[in-house]
Amino acid sequence: LKNARGVLCAPVTISRAAELELAHQVQDNTSLLGTPFTVTVDKIEGCSTAHTLDPSRLTTAATCFEGDFNFITDLMGWNKYAGWYYGTFSDFATIFDTWHAEHPDVKLCISEYGAGAAISQHVGRYRESDGSDARESARGHWHPMEKQTASHMAHIRMIEERPYLWGTFVWNMFDFASSMRREGDTNNMNDKGLVSHDRKVRKDAFYAYKAYWNKNEKTVHLCSKDYTLRKEALCDIIVFTTAPSVKLYINGKLVGTQKTDAFATAQWRDFTLQKGENRVEVRTAHGNDSATWIVE
Repeated sequence: LKNARGVLCAPVTISRAAELELAHQVQDNTSLLGTPFTVTVDKIEGCSTAHTLDPSRLTTAATCFEGDFNFITDLMGWNKYAGWYYGTFSDFATIFDTWHAEHPDVKLCISEYGAGAAISQHVGRYRESDGSDARESARGHWHPMEKQTASHMAHIRMIEERPYLWGTFVWNMFDFASSMRREGDTNNMNDKGLVSHDRKVRKDAFYAYKAYWNKNEKTVHLCSKDYTLRKEALCDIIVFTTAPSVKLYINGKLVGTQKTDAFATAQWRDFTLQKGENRVEVRTAHGNDSATWIVE
C-alpha cells in the first residue's frame, strides 16, 4: 500500500484463526472494548493472505488514485464525484468508459458517488451551465437541494447504461459530522446524505431511488416542496413516482399530463409560475402530493 500506513483488519472465525495458528496479540487483554486482535501477518504478492484466511470470498478495494495497487484485489471500485468536486455530471461516463476500455479485465464498480444538499437552500431550477466552478461550489456555503437532485438523476441514468459496473454505492445515506468542513448551511457537516443528520428529512434525491428501485411500494413525491417563498417564477417541476403518469394542477386548474419515464420521473422543465400564490398539486394513480409556492 502506498497511500496508507498501519495494519489492515479483517474478521476471522475462532476455528479458522486456530487452523492458521494466529495467536492473540496479548494474553491479558485490558483494552476498553476487549477486541481480540491476533498477531499480524504480512501481505504477500496478490491477495494470498486474504484468500488463505477465507478462500470463499473475493477481495476488493476502493480508490481515488491511479497506481499499481488498483490491480491487487479481485475487484475494485472508484470513488468519483463528477459534477460535484470537478467537471460536470456527464464526466462520469467519460471517466468510467475510458478506464473500462483501458482495463477491460478489471471488475469495476463505483464505490462512492453523490453530491451535497443543504435542506434550507433551494433554486427554482438547477443548471450546470451557471458558470460556477465545481470544487469551489462544493467547498462553499451554497448547496441547493436541486443540485443534489440533478446529480443523482444524471447518475442513475448513466449507471443504468453501463452493465459492466458490478456495483454502485451512493455516498451517503445520512448527513454526518465532519469537523473539517465549512460548507453548506451547517459547519462541521458532510451534507451528501439522502437523509438529514437528525433523520427527520428525506431529501428529494432519496425519493428518486425509492421510486426507481422499489416498485412494490407506491411512491409519489413532488420535489422542492419546501421552497415556499420564491424570488424567481421560472422553475422545474419534478415528480418521482411509481405511477405510469402524472397530472399537474396549479390553483386547481389542470396544466397537463406527463408520462413517467423509465427512471420513475415526470417533469415540467422551465415552467413559469404566476406571481403570488401557486397551489401546486400532482395527481397519480398511486396517490397525490402538493405544495404551495409563493412568487414574490
